[in-house]
Amino acid sequence: MAARGDGANRWRLECYIHDRDIASWERLLGIGAEDSVRFAQGTAELVNSKSVFRSMATACGIPVAEGRVVDRGPELVDGVSELLARTGAVIVKQDVNAGGDGNIPLTAVEGGKEACAHYVVHLAATDPVTVASALEPFGLTALPDLPAGASLARNVIEVYQESARELSADTTVPRTGAPTLMSYYGPMNIDAIVTRSGELLFNEFNGRVGGTTGIDMIGRQLLGQDYLDHHVLVSRIDVPAPGSDIFVKALTEQGLLFTRGSEQGVVIYNDTTEETGTVEYVVVGRSWAETSRAEEQLTGVLSKL
Repeated sequence: MAARGDGANRWRLECYIHDRDIASWERLLGIGAEDSVRFAQGTAELVNSKSVFRSMATACGIPVAEGRVVDRGPELVDGVSELLARTGAVIVKQDVNAGGDGNIPLTAVEGGKEACAHYVVHLAATDPVTVASALEPFGLTALPDLPAGASLARNVIEVYQESARELSADTTVPRTGAPTLMSYYGPMNIDAIVTRSGELLFNEFNGRVGGTTGIDMIGRQLLGQDYLDHHVLVSRIDVPAPGSDIFVKALTEQGLLFTRGSEQGVVIYNDTTEETGTVEYVVVGRSWAETSRAEEQLTGVLSKL
């Protein structure tokens, strides 16, 4: 697994396509295979479900943050109000979503910051009335007007723990042989944190490409299947940078741009300069020392652009 640097603990997906959608397109195009039938049943979605993860993790004795699966409405409001008393902060998550979308952190602690979400909701108190008022704009406080017999979409509430370190492991579940998980095979990533008190807590698993999957592919394609035996890769996201043409020119002039056969240098992994003015990069080196020196040089280049 590729190493990721500090600040590279989030992976943002521009879109989230259900396996059912892909199976439908395959049927329409006449290219469906045996896999299409299985994935049309939402198999991959099961391993992207936070409630499924919490249920399986709890049953297997895997440590997770204190929390519960709830229906929106009074159950959600009461759950948030109760769990806020543990640490002064909770996070409400949609059962199936990605990239921090649908995550709502609520905190009664002054100075609380966002984490794994695009904003944070500050509360003056933790009573149900105050909580309901804060959640009302998100449409989570009232039961929706559903047809008779229809069920609600679930949400997950978790006590928020400040982390001292974020961990992520990516793996590939094979078609045959162990491990077997709900007949799913393909890319899988698992997220966890180490809390300030040293406790290891697992957050979720995702049956899709994760934060280091692409980095691993870069290593295999450029350096060989055994690249981790002789190279160190470090990645950072959301790094302010100019347009890719300027960035590449500067890297080339300083001899920092990775080229096939060079065995060291900088790979621009994700260019979002037009949208956010940032990039994600991967620094390749033959040792921690070499990788660190290259990243120091890169930081100097960026500071002058």
